[in-house]
Formats: sequence, structure tokens, C-alpha cells
Amino acid sequence: MKKKIVKMGNEVLYKKARKVIDVNEEEVKDVIIDLRDTFDESNEFTVGISAPQIGYDLAVCLCRDVNTNATYIMINPEITSKSKEVESHVEGCKSIGTGEDGAGTILGRVERAKEVTIRYLDEKGKSKTLTAEGFFAAVLQHEIDHLNGRLYIYYITDPEKLEKRGEDATE
Repeated sequence: MKKKIVKMGNEVLYKKARKVIDVNEEEVKDVIIDLRDTFDESNEFTVGISAPQIGYDLAVCLCRDVNTNATYIMINPEITSKSKEVESHVEGCKSIGTGEDGAGTILGRVERAKEVTIRYLDEKGKSKTLTAEGFFAAVLQHEIDHLNGRLYIYYITDPEKLEKRGEDATE
């Protein structure tokens, strides 16, 4: 079911999500369905969504690689390695801003590792490893941060560089 996006101020965004013990639990299956439904209803700017963003405190997220259009459900994802080399990308988050449709989303440039390797469980409970670089690596780090109670704005050192996207951007 499509869920409303949880906004800044809600405590679920600031705490570490619970690890999934059994991928076959009904709650886990519900979270995955809700992540997919909510993601599918999103606009073209959406590349990831985490369980805390739709009100669940479980370590599950969905990420899309814009280069291949592949989507990944990741359960208990962990960064196992990251490059020392960093890249800067503009990030936004539906939990930070005013509109669910992307209007009013707050954007900021964030430096993250250029390449990361992630270990996670897929929906069937199979252990997987994924290495990503560039923008997709940033997406993975952003969503894993959500699962650890961190928002991308924590990395913004100059708040004056934040921007607003959408119709109400000049208000």
C-alpha cells in the first residue's frame, strides 16, 4: 500500500532501524510491498526509499540504479568497503521539504565515497554483495544513512548552499 512519507521531526528518522531477523516475517513482507508501492507512486527524481521514511523501524530499503534502471530491495544492508576518493552529488530527500511530489524538496551538495561495496540480504534471504560507483554509490550511502538514523543534511556544512526544488522554491 502507498504510504505517506514521514517528514523531519518524526523520531523514526533519527534512530537506528531494527535488523531483520527473518525475511519471511509478515511485517517484513508488508514493508517490502509498501516500499514498492510508495516508490512506484513517486516522481522521476526518486531513486531510493527506506523503511523509516514510511514509518517502519526496520532495516530495509529500495534503491534504483538510474544507469541500468535496476531496483534492489536491500535487507540489513551494510557498507563493507568504501573508497577514499570522494565525489560530490546534489541530494534531496522526500522526508526533508514540503511536497510529496518533489516540489519544495530541499537539495544540497554532499560529498560521499566514490565507490562502495554493500552486503545485504535480498527478499528471499540470500546474502548478496553489490559494488557501485558514482551517483548510485551516493544513493546507496544515502539510504543506508536513513537506516542508521542519519539525514543527508547532516553533511551540509554551509546551510546557505541548500536549495529548494519545485513551484514553491521562491517562497
